[in-house]
Amino acid sequence: MVLVVFPEGTRRSGPVVGDLLEGAAFLSARTGAAIVPVGIGGTEAAMPKGKKLVRPVKVKLVVGEPIVPAPRPAGARVRRSELRATSDVLREDLQRLFDLARAAVGDA
Repeated sequence: MVLVVFPEGTRRSGPVVGDLLEGAAFLSARTGAAIVPVGIGGTEAAMPKGKKLVRPVKVKLVVGEPIVPAPRPAGARVRRSELRATSDVLREDLQRLFDLARAAVGDA
């Protein structure tokens, strides 16, 4: 099963990945599922804000290495520090992958 989560919590524009919400890290820690970060470049040109129709443009996806949560005993609480640390790693990975994807479509 696959669940797609947008960890920024909203659609953003610009070259910088913003602060992440901790939902993706929490789900990963609670379920033991890995987070697979994906950078997507070219989407701003595909559907700019305010437009109703998608334009046919080149979009590039760059898939990163999975972030595997640390094992924890059943029923153990997820520590806030663990969520922050995982979210920080995820944000760094997403920024790197986003930069690669943008460069691949000539958006850098």
